[in-house]
Amino acid sequence: MTERHVRPDPDGGWNVTGPSSKRVNSHHKTDVQAIAWVRTTLRQRGAEGRIVVHDRAGRTRAEQA
Repeated sequence: MTERHVRPDPDGGWNVTGPSSKRVNSHHKTDVQAIAWVRTTLRQRGAEGRIVVHDRAGRTRAEQA
């Protein structure tokens, strides 16, 4: 199962990263756009995954399977 994290970017917008990666897979203006990108990417790859959304303090705000 693939896991992707949606984290706020200090310079604005939202980044998609792997669970322990600092490398940004994708950058978006809103968290909603970032989540949609992850869902679309997982679907295109035929993969199952989990999306973890963080708040600005770094805490987990939501998890989606």
